[in-house]
Amino acid sequence: MSIDNKLDISEQVTNTLNDSNFVEWFNGSKVVDLKNKPMLLFHSYYDDNGHYDRGLVFYSNDLGYSSEFGNTTDVVFVRLEKPFITKDGYLRKGNNSLITLKEEPEEAANTGFIDAISFADLEYLKTNYDGVISEDGFMVVSFLENNIYKVCELHR
Repeated sequence: MSIDNKLDISEQVTNTLNDSNFVEWFNGSKVVDLKNKPMLLFHSYYDDNGHYDRGLVFYSNDLGYSSEFGNTTDVVFVRLEKPFITKDGYLRKGNNSLITLKEEPEEAANTGFIDAISFADLEYLKTNYDGVISEDGFMVVSFLENNIYKVCELHR
């Protein structure tokens, strides 16, 4: 839904959090803040469908950071019950032994987390997990579209 000028974002978020359908849908999710409440996330984009590399959509809990990637921002909650958790947003050797890199870790830090893993590793993740989340919630990727609950859309 597009943002309603009569409601500010905080009212829309509060309404969503108090909606029994949302509460039931979100139950069991690991994408929570430090108070164990659903974490509000943002995804910004320029194109019509909002998808990035390899058909994945990236979300962040930092609106300022997310806004660097487009003039339209989806304000969402993401439900992940079985996420692959990474400590720093990059899938590196030593971080989780399941993932191997195409490049060395230093290069991966410069290219981004998806660029740093092979298609085989990505398929492994998609088969065994419903998404990826960094330990601090700064970066979240859902592999399933029905795991996204859109609160509103912001336009600049």
